[in-house]
Amino acid sequence: SYYKVVNVADGDTLSIRQSASAASKKVGELQPYDTGIILNRCEKNGATTWCSIDFSPDDIMFFERDLSSMHKGAWVNKKYLKPASNILYSQAWQTKKTEIYSE
Repeated sequence: SYYKVVNVADGDTLSIRQSASAASKKVGELQPYDTGIILNRCEKNGATTWCSIDFSPDDIMFFERDLSSMHKGAWVNKKYLKPASNILYSQAWQTKKTEIYSE
């Protein structure tokens, strides 16, 4: 099943880490409302649950995104992820679609 980013403010990002720790090297970031996230496995580090992810954004055709630095199996804090019931119509996609068709 797919997951989406939650509880990240507009204009902020969710850091993707090399390992399951906030002190680990940042290797990428997810945008608020990103979807298409697949959890590989999760593990606890102290009070925080971290999940190894793969990411296939549903809005890649509308936004230029450099995903080259996001290694498969990189880690994010699970408290910012929620199951996504509909990965094809994310907030970002809807916003961009509105911009395209209102021009």
